[in-house]
Amino acid sequence: MTLRADIGRYYYENSTDYGRFFSDSYVKSGDRLTGEEFLNRFVNKGVEALVCGNEIVYIINIHDEKIVLHNVWIKQGKGEKVDAFINGIHKELQTQFRLSQDIEKVIGNISVENEKIVAISIKPDIIQGKVLLSGDDFIEIEGYGRIPLEDNYKIYKIYGELSMERTNSILVGYDTTDFVVSGGKISAALIRESIKAENIRVLIHTTGFKSIYHEKVELGATSDYIVKVGDTETSYTSAETLTLTPQDKMLSAGRVIIEPISEEGKIKLLSIERSMGVPRYRGRIEIAQSDKGLIIVNELPLEEYLYAVIPSEMPTYYGLEPLKVQAVCARSYAYRHLIANSLSGYGAHVDDSVSYQVYNNIEENEDSILAVKDTYGKVVEYEGDVITTYYFSTSCGHTTSVEHVWANGTATPYLSGRLLSVENDSEDVLSGQIKNSLYSDLVKEDNFRSFILDQSYDTYDSEYNWYRWYVTVDIDDIKSNLDKKLAARYQANPELIKTLVSGNAKDNDAVYESLPVETIGEIVDIFVGTRGIGGIVYELIIQGTEKTIKIQTEYNIRVFLSPSNATVYRQDESGVDNLSLLPSAFFFIDHNMRSGKLESISITGGGYGHGVGMSQNGAKSLSDAGKKYEEIIKYFYKGTEIGFIYE
Repeated sequence: MTLRADIGRYYYENSTDYGRFFSDSYVKSGDRLTGEEFLNRFVNKGVEALVCGNEIVYIINIHDEKIVLHNVWIKQGKGEKVDAFINGIHKELQTQFRLSQDIEKVIGNISVENEKIVAISIKPDIIQGKVLLSGDDFIEIEGYGRIPLEDNYKIYKIYGELSMERTNSILVGYDTTDFVVSGGKISAALIRESIKAENIRVLIHTTGFKSIYHEKVELGATSDYIVKVGDTETSYTSAETLTLTPQDKMLSAGRVIIEPISEEGKIKLLSIERSMGVPRYRGRIEIAQSDKGLIIVNELPLEEYLYAVIPSEMPTYYGLEPLKVQAVCARSYAYRHLIANSLSGYGAHVDDSVSYQVYNNIEENEDSILAVKDTYGKVVEYEGDVITTYYFSTSCGHTTSVEHVWANGTATPYLSGRLLSVENDSEDVLSGQIKNSLYSDLVKEDNFRSFILDQSYDTYDSEYNWYRWYVTVDIDDIKSNLDKKLAARYQANPELIKTLVSGNAKDNDAVYESLPVETIGEIVDIFVGTRGIGGIVYELIIQGTEKTIKIQTEYNIRVFLSPSNATVYRQDESGVDNLSLLPSAFFFIDHNMRSGKLESISITGGGYGHGVGMSQNGAKSLSDAGKKYEEIIKYFYKGTEIGFIYE
């Protein structure tokens, strides 16, 4: 049964066990109470309890003295009754004395003694403004700066069905929330309307996407522009530049906001380089101080953000139909992260790197703008909800499922792997059916190896260079890579790197545990432990003279088998050097021995990227085959429909 208090929800499992901790005045020895009888003893009372997480271990005492319910949403108070919303439940309370005036839809502290209200302290002061940053203990509001949160800070959604919200529900970049303030602190946030996702806030990296913290920011604009700091505005011409460092006095007054005067104007970040050269940004630029350097946020309309995502993620010469696919997928992906408030601690929703979607690395152009406008507001939905539309560059001919890529991924119908086979009328029908059946199950090692080596089997990615690749990596390089990165990757997620504690690594009875590890000694063997859907390597075993480890998830595997000192050859025999990650985790391994010792491994694989969702090159091939963007989206995201976010 669940107990709700003004400080949260708690549960207990065995009322008899808890009852024995009470004196006879509360619970007689030997009572066998039902859950409801047990609960009724404590309704509207203050209790002192020991808890473990959200579980009540036992209740020590019941307090008869006055208790205060902080920052309660009072729906209505009239006469001797008060209807309140306390931690997610509607509650009617009696007052000790008649209320001096009627109250309605306010935040207040309610004092209760002997199960009756003895005092109500209303908090009438409300401020409004755009939320610029949502921290752990403060909220930054445009025009007010950073305001600390009260210890008993609450968030209420007051439109539609009344509810309490989690702590990261205050969406940055929007002014849909009223803030109740008292004593210089925010007591409660009242979300008064649903979000219309029109603007997005993007965290901007330094050159090379190395860091989000900038040592210096130098900027200008293509038109005259305004610089705002607090209530002060200063005009600059397009010929003037502005340079800021973390020590600049201008920043001591708060966040610096730069906006072009002309609607067509763009801000130039002169201290950053991208593939295009000096990047230019639509919307406005905000610069804020942090302990590690300056943080830059670009706020602009979601649709205009997509103008510069599409060319950064897909070549615009692919044609309009694939660009429309990319536009719908990019909009869906951005919308999900916007609503999730993913980077609210930095005052942003997404960043401009591969961690989210690459933004403004390559400048917008007519084709990318047209693709966005032709799909205005359209998103991918599954059962009425906008989905996270994962995509990647090139498949090996088969995509995989989300649970085989990310540690926290759960099986999802629209992100399940599929064979991307091309219907070929000239191919022998029986032979094609046999191969389709064989290659639909690439979890089996022999099937996967045959699939990768089969040059006659056509898929929608077959013509692209990264469709097939191979590389030979020296064992010494792998050991060096392991020794450098093993401890850090273990710290990042200890459950993804486990050490053999009993049994043989190649037997089913092998037992692995998550244990700190820095080295495994000399490498004796490397082999695939487990494959997921599509043949992706989900578990890799590396056997050493000191320890044997099991590495999980495609990212970790690609990190540790990095061909940084080797040349990766693609299917046209062109070589690519200095890759920090293996192109994909769709591969098999051959061992190269010398004098009985493992000298190197040859890795043969296919595809580029994580392999979940849509292959961008596969989408191009489907477009070339005459498919429209809606059909292509439904091909890669099974069971989905096209929705609209601006209704």
